[in-house]
Amino acid sequence: MESGKLFRHNRQAILSEVGLEGQKRLTSAKVLCVGAGGLGCPALLYLAAAGVGKLGIVDSDRVEVTNLQRQILFKTMDQDRVKVDAAKDRLLDLDPNLEIETFPDRLTLANATQIFKGYDLVIDGTDNFGTKFLINDVAAQLDIPVVFGSATGFEAQISVFWAKHGPCYRCVYPAPPKTRIANCAESGVIGALTGTVGSLQAMEAIKLILGGTGNKEFSPLIGRLLVMDLRNAAISTFQIEKKFDCPICSTNSKAKFFKDDYLDGCSLSIESNINEMTSQELEHALATLSDIQLIDVRETCELERGFIPGSFNAPLSLLEREIPDFIDSDRLLVTYCQKGQRSLRAATLLMSKGVKRVFSLKGGINAWQGDLLIPEDPPRAST
Repeated sequence: MESGKLFRHNRQAILSEVGLEGQKRLTSAKVLCVGAGGLGCPALLYLAAAGVGKLGIVDSDRVEVTNLQRQILFKTMDQDRVKVDAAKDRLLDLDPNLEIETFPDRLTLANATQIFKGYDLVIDGTDNFGTKFLINDVAAQLDIPVVFGSATGFEAQISVFWAKHGPCYRCVYPAPPKTRIANCAESGVIGALTGTVGSLQAMEAIKLILGGTGNKEFSPLIGRLLVMDLRNAAISTFQIEKKFDCPICSTNSKAKFFKDDYLDGCSLSIESNINEMTSQELEHALATLSDIQLIDVRETCELERGFIPGSFNAPLSLLEREIPDFIDSDRLLVTYCQKGQRSLRAATLLMSKGVKRVFSLKGGINAWQGDLLIPEDPPRAST
């Protein structure tokens, strides 16, 4: 190892658990991070700072100003940049010796195996069940450990799933939930929590690289689930067992994939029956039809970012309790949110209440090509 590199990492190389040999392992390691968001950003930063030789980054999104509250790799000037490109530049600023491979793509069953090959372990920095199950199933069949993390609100979970040494994700969660669970973009998350979780994921990855599986005093969270609630600093660790009948990692399982489980949200959701309307289709409808009602289902605090003229505001949190009187079920209803996820849920709720004609704006207001209003007063409120 070059003396300059060793000097850079001297503060950790002097630790007995690391040493020169451990630092060489880190330099030779190849770590893939799926998701350059609230978890992936701190994980990538600390892995890069630790001297991990090769980092792969998978993310199809662009940087938004709302990301900056928790996604600490990015700056205001990065807004609208492809995340993996901005992340690569920032990490190379930290250490120009890094090798960084970027995948500005959505992880799918079609590309996951090819992307995973050649990496020693995977950091799961995603925020939806479909991708988490996909990561688990592909990694299990390639015998690659997964450093799992999830965070919402003030609560989080961290574990290491490695079928060779313990349970996999499906041993804890056999299948996606039958009802859709909101992600952090919809339910909110404190930035310091994602920083904590991402840092812990980096630490688990470092322990795996250093060969900590055989040392009880220096062991990754294999077979254990760390749960934390930072509202009251409650942190607990629970044992999790490998299931003898797990369809992915049991000795009786055969290599297989469950395509329906890898969809966003939940495979059995009524949301799959909701019609979506593109930005262009909505513009045409607004210009030619008179019986459309636009329903903005974002929270009131989000409206300052702009809304489509003529919209009514009915936050999803309100719709889950009641359908406000101003919603006209005899009209063509079009729901929208920031990215098009909450609006699908809102459309589902409206359908369940007997609304016959309801669409969701595909891609949300982020995909809207028409005019936006950013007034002093929000659109007509829900009360």
